[in-house]
Amino acid sequence: MIDLSEYEIIDVHTHRPEKMTLTEENHAWTPRFVDAILPSYSFINKEILRKKLSETVIKQIQLGSPRVRGLLNYISQVYDCKPSVDELDKIITKNIHGDFKKYLESVMDREKISHVVLDLSRLTNRQISMIGGTLSKNKTS
Repeated sequence: MIDLSEYEIIDVHTHRPEKMTLTEENHAWTPRFVDAILPSYSFINKEILRKKLSETVIKQIQLGSPRVRGLLNYISQVYDCKPSVDELDKIITKNIHGDFKKYLESVMDREKISHVVLDLSRLTNRQISMIGGTLSKNKTS
């Protein structure tokens, strides 16, 4: 195995940090994923299918993905907790109600992330600074 821990990282695809738990984030994203799967025209039982697809997307695609499993396993090691969504939500909840900017910068420092390239495709009319303060200039691009 190659040890890259001494090197700083540039994260090239980061979504704008939001003050929400993983569960809240999944509930916000799920309708968009389901709308992309469903045909746009009306048909019999479309809403029943929408509900079923929503449950499947959350369970299998969002929470059952290797990316999320890996995140939960990693978080359990960092914070000495169980690798579960509930535990992650508790950690996030504790940190989003404090100094959010300081928390984000501490995570970036811990992970040696020197810069991020933000994907602002979900940006509405809100400025990034409204999310919890801007990160220092040398941390975002």
